Amino acid sequence: MRVHICFGEPDKDFEKLKADALNSTGGVFDWWNISKSARPGDRVIFYMVAPISAFVASAEVDSVVECPEKESKWRDKPCAWLREAKMLPRQVTLTEAKQRLPEWRYLKRLTAACIPNKNTPTEVADEFLKLLQVDEPLTFDYQKKPNSTENQYTTKATADDFLKAFSNKTLLNELETTQLQLHFQQPAHAVTPTFLGKLMGEKSHQGVSSRNVWMAKKISKYLDIEPPQREDGTARWWAYLVNAEKTGRYWQLQLKPEVVSALTQLGWLQQSIVPEEELKAELQEEIANSRADSPENRKKRLELAPKKPTIVQVTRAEYRRNSDVVAELMLRASGICEGCGCNAPFIRASDGTPYLEVHHVLPLAEGGDDTVENAIALCPNCHRRKHFGKDDDQPAATAVSVNAPPLAP
Repeated sequence: MRVHICFGEPDKDFEKLKADALNSTGGVFDWWNISKSARPGDRVIFYMVAPISAFVASAEVDSVVECPEKESKWRDKPCAWLREAKMLPRQVTLTEAKQRLPEWRYLKRLTAACIPNKNTPTEVADEFLKLLQVDEPLTFDYQKKPNSTENQYTTKATADDFLKAFSNKTLLNELETTQLQLHFQQPAHAVTPTFLGKLMGEKSHQGVSSRNVWMAKKISKYLDIEPPQREDGTARWWAYLVNAEKTGRYWQLQLKPEVVSALTQLGWLQQSIVPEEELKAELQEEIANSRADSPENRKKRLELAPKKPTIVQVTRAEYRRNSDVVAELMLRASGICEGCGCNAPFIRASDGTPYLEVHHVLPLAEGGDDTVENAIALCPNCHRRKHFGKDDDQPAATAVSVNAPPLAP
């Protein structure tokens, strides 16, 4: 069973919904636009847009139909007749939901949705229902949705066979090894080809799919173990390393248990995830050593070095910043850098505003506050100078009053 979020407008829908809940005796009471995956028995949660901006009621899907009103704006959208309308014990505002579930990205941009889904794990959906105090807790089984198609073919290769193949460091090229590492690092070792392509810095899934096939052919030849076969006897090369499951529009590729076991024994996951600061410090040390070395030695290393850099995953701690502080600073600066007094170097393509960056006078990492009083708006050049320039070469960093006029150019 799943939960669908339906939207209502306070001036048109709220009072009617309250009346339906008051008069409901368990029967069908109205139809609403709903996500196309809706099934009879699914739960519905109603959200009223501004000025209420809160989750207010629940119901149950009775049947999924075409829009009953041919002249309605929903005439080409999926709709459902609903029953058992109930007002929630209390209205839960969007602000409260964001505070209680800060990692749930869906709340940042509400749309009609069905949860749980690939962006909303079961645990988050459960916490959401607890927050709303919806009775009769629901049990989710997202992986067995009716529109899910599985393609799993057994391979004759064992974990020991794959361990033997992966231990041969010349068998796979650098791009293939990187792709396998990135795939292994994903949650449950599963990922869509498109997303894996993005991790590889590519624009589509085609490179990923091709490398899966070439890796399978190389390993099959090295081990002398054939791939899974179709009914007509042709090879399913893609199924040598992965199982595939299609949910909705997308295929999810999951590394076979035998492959995961082999890579775990090799310790790939532990070796390839590093803290970001450690990676940066390592690079700076290598740069310093290279500059101190002779031109001849650098030239030799450059001739032997791979042209494509190795991809690694990094861990990084981030501060959850106050958007109001950023907005106040940008309005105060009015497009003028508060360091050098020059105009912002360019205009943002996203919203047409002058591009400036927020700099904290006392850094957050040193206990500084994320407040307007402890921050200034700087152009990228002044911001980099603040972090990497010499102290005597920097313009003075002074926190400016919110009501102060922008610095003169």
